Amino acid sequence: NNKIKGVGSGFVIKNNEKLQIVTNWHVINDADQISVWLKPRKMVDENYLISEVESHNAKLINVNKGKDLAMLEVENLPLKLKSVSYGKFSNVRPGQTSFAIGHPEGLLWSFTSGMISQVRPNYNWRYEGSRHKANVIQTQASINPGNSGGALVDLNGTLVGINSAIASRSGGNDGIGFAIPVKLAKRIMDDLIEDGSVSRGYLGMYTAGELDPTMAEAMDLEVSKGVIVGRVESKGPAEKGGLKEEDIIVRLNGEAVQSWDSFRTDIASLKPGEKIKVQVVRDGKPVELTITIGERSEEQALASNSATTRDLV
Repeated sequence: NNKIKGVGSGFVIKNNEKLQIVTNWHVINDADQISVWLKPRKMVDENYLISEVESHNAKLINVNKGKDLAMLEVENLPLKLKSVSYGKFSNVRPGQTSFAIGHPEGLLWSFTSGMISQVRPNYNWRYEGSRHKANVIQTQASINPGNSGGALVDLNGTLVGINSAIASRSGGNDGIGFAIPVKLAKRIMDDLIEDGSVSRGYLGMYTAGELDPTMAEAMDLEVSKGVIVGRVESKGPAEKGGLKEEDIIVRLNGEAVQSWDSFRTDIASLKPGEKIKVQVVRDGKPVELTITIGERSEEQALASNSATTRDLV
C-alpha cells in the first residue's frame, strides 16, 4: 500500500568511483522512502541496455537546506551510467537557448526548451513556506511541479542549472522558471562531498554603497562600477589584507565588480583559506591587495539575510 507522495527529478554525478544523484531538498523532504527510476530503452553503451523502468532504493547522504540541494546514494546504480557534464556559468547570457529535463506533473522524462530570460543575483524565492535568497537563472523553458531537481542544460548538453522553482499565480507554468546556477550548485556539492557541510567565504567588511557612472566621472575615475568599502571589522580578513574604509573595490581576481550583490555572492562562494586578488581605488590611485578568505559561521550566514547585516560580507 505504498503511495507516491511526490515526483521530482535529478541527475547523476560521479563522486570518486561512486555515482550519486543530485536533486532538490524539497523533493525528498519528509519522504518515508526514496526511489529513483531510470529511463527505459536507454542504450548506455553497447553492453548495457535499460529495457524497462528500473526502480532503485535511495538514501539521503548530504543536504544543504538553505540552497535547496540534496545528494542521494542509490543501491545498485549501474556504474556504466554517465555523470553529467558541467557547463560554465560565466557563459550563461539572456537570450540563449536552454532545455529543462524532468517529470512535469508526473509526465516522465519530458524535455522542454526556452530561452534564458535573465540571471538574477540574490533573488528572494519561496519554497516549503520559507523565503530564501539565492542567485538564480530565470528561464522560459517550461517548468512545472515534478521538474524540481532536474537539469537545465545548454545547446551543448552541459549542465548550467538545477531547476528549482517557478513564479506563478496559478501554480502551473507561466513561463517564469528558476534554476540554481551550476557554479553555486557544484561548489555546494563539492563541499558536501569533501567535508559533509558547506562553508562560506567571509571578508569582514560592510559596504557604504556602489560606485555609479556619475560618481566615477566626478572623481575622474577610469572605471564606472564598483563597491565602496564602509566599516572594516577589526582583525577580520579584510583588515588583515589591507582593505580600508572608503576604498573602492573595482576588481576581484581580475574580474570587474558589477554590483554589491554580485560581489557579496562571489565572496560567499569562495572557500575559507583561498587567497584572492582585490583591486581597489584609494585616493584616486589603483592599489592591489591579496586577502585570505575567512569563514562565515552558519549563524552569520543565516543572519545575513536580515536587513541589518545585508551590507556585510
